[in-house]
Amino acid sequence: MNTSFVTAAAKTFLERHPSYIVCEENSKRLLREAVRLVDEEGADPANVATYERAFSACLADLKLNEAPQSKPLDEMTGEELAALPDKKKDLLPDHILKRLANYEFQQRRKRPEPSEADLILLPLFTKEGFADSTKNRAIIGGYLDKRGLGYSLPNLSLAIDACSERLEPSTQALEEMSGDEYRKSIVEPEFARKQAAQPKRESSKPWGVSSTQWLHSQ
Repeated sequence: MNTSFVTAAAKTFLERHPSYIVCEENSKRLLREAVRLVDEEGADPANVATYERAFSACLADLKLNEAPQSKPLDEMTGEELAALPDKKKDLLPDHILKRLANYEFQQRRKRPEPSEADLILLPLFTKEGFADSTKNRAIIGGYLDKRGLGYSLPNLSLAIDACSERLEPSTQALEEMSGDEYRKSIVEPEFARKQAAQPKRESSKPWGVSSTQWLHSQ
């Protein structure tokens, strides 16, 4: 096990939960649950999802800066659903349970080596409606490399979710967009980018001469 991946996963977890107070009492409780998940359920300590699950299980006993805001079920990722306590999972509606089951099925598959990351990204991009492009791969790779995270399925899913606003949509996603969605998501951002990239035009009007005088002199 690459210990740097484990450390990076823990740091990324802290980044995603600013309400968590780093103190000895919290660390002991969180670590105890994370170790249990690894030993008893085969969780991977290099995956951020392991710490998310431990956090959810210990939430009632942890000291927090503020109560964490609940997220609508339809907006939760598979990773976030998997981190819910079993009691909450039992109350999930059928369409959410189906998403959770699909996510857990993917989790049970053989964990890929970093060299297999490209093979995983294509179905992930397709599933989320993003293009399998060089730009998108660079964005995802940059997110993981910046945090020192391993190229595992849960961490790749996390990166796609975190970088979703910067990723290029797939052709199918573009075709399914309404005219208003296309304008707001593609046309307006691209226009703003091109405008920002253009050099500012400098006025040839001499300093100290009014605009009216300068125009009449032309």
